[in-house]
Amino acid sequence: MGNWDDAVRKKPKNVRDMVRKGIPNALRGLVWQLLCGSRDMPLKDEYPKLIKANSACERMIKRDIARTFPDHSFFKDKDGIGQGTLFNVIKAYSIYDKEVGYCQGSAFIVGLLLMQMPEEEAFCVFVKLMQDYRMREIFKPTMAELGLCMFQLENLLQESLPELYAHFQAQGFHTAMYASSWFLTLFASVFPLNAAFRVMDMFISEGRDGLFRIIFAILSMGQEELLERDMEGMLKYFQKEMPDLYEKDMDPVMKIASEYKFNSKKMKRLEKEYTRVKHKEAEDNEEIRRLKTENRLLIQRVDELEQESLNLADRLIQGQVTRAQEQEELYALKRELAITKRHDKDITAALREANKRIEELNMFKNHIVSELSQREADTPVSARDMKLIAMQAELEECRLREVKSNQMVDELASTVQRLEDKLHEIKEEKNPPAVCYPQVTFTGAEDG
Repeated sequence: MGNWDDAVRKKPKNVRDMVRKGIPNALRGLVWQLLCGSRDMPLKDEYPKLIKANSACERMIKRDIARTFPDHSFFKDKDGIGQGTLFNVIKAYSIYDKEVGYCQGSAFIVGLLLMQMPEEEAFCVFVKLMQDYRMREIFKPTMAELGLCMFQLENLLQESLPELYAHFQAQGFHTAMYASSWFLTLFASVFPLNAAFRVMDMFISEGRDGLFRIIFAILSMGQEELLERDMEGMLKYFQKEMPDLYEKDMDPVMKIASEYKFNSKKMKRLEKEYTRVKHKEAEDNEEIRRLKTENRLLIQRVDELEQESLNLADRLIQGQVTRAQEQEELYALKRELAITKRHDKDITAALREANKRIEELNMFKNHIVSELSQREADTPVSARDMKLIAMQAELEECRLREVKSNQMVDELASTVQRLEDKLHEIKEEKNPPAVCYPQVTFTGAEDG
């Protein structure tokens, strides 16, 4: 180990091959630190400050650490040393990298590290894995990098194991259904510890390419068994049977993984293609959001127009009711006017008769007055004179009735004029000036 730097610089392939054969457990923690370059990180000095700070993720972390390696003696005791150090490392990272914070699955990786080294060193290795091995991108809230891994694995499977790929497609067995935890926990939540350590050896030595090699080897070795099973049987194989196969011996997997001709350049091309597709999807989603917004606004405008239409219909109905009431009122006024006119006609006729009678009486009066004036003053009043006086009194009474009749005629004329004015007003209300409503035009819609 003293010549590590020289060995890595001069014979990197020899170091890689030695790691593939398995790192001795006594040296595993140290070799992991040397492979990832965390041995002398200044970050180790910041760790005590980080674990003393408060994290917004503490409740979630405490909830999940009890479910991390629950059967392992180091982690099974609640509030024991194992769970305590696991909590400290995960909490420290959630404070150190607030964008990622805490993500389920990371506890299994930290748990593997704590089985091989103290918590300060485990924290530094975990930071290296997150930053330099792109695990941070997988654990980001969007998990976009995990989607990239699924995309690359599907293409790898289609090219290298086409028969198995076709079977998965026929069964509707999507890649994420069986492989998500492989990338999120580096098989730590799936494999027994001995096998999980070997996966971590290769991952720290070769990065994600090494992880893809192991996945290809696993799928290649299990292809015949998987082709005979339906979806339920394949899930059972990956969750129960496959881990038991590699509990004691991972060498066959590592041998096939080492021999697999992995094309790193193609993986880079797939990454670019995936990025392009995602950008296109993002643009399409943005266009869909814009169209949904426009559609929502149009629906809102249609609702407003429908409400306006209902209001106009209500006003139309109310106008029809009002016009019906006005028709009834008009009919009543016309009838009253006809009655008044007939009454006026009768009174006018009576008045003409009264005026004729008055003229006759006046003529008779004048004749009598002329005769009386020719008599002497001392001539006694005869019966004829008495009759004349009575007729004069009757004449005065007729004059009074004439005055009253003239007053009634004036009142009737005023009533007729008022009724005719009312009829004129009603006719004008029945024919109001036309109301022009503005036209509503929708814009923004195109053909196609």
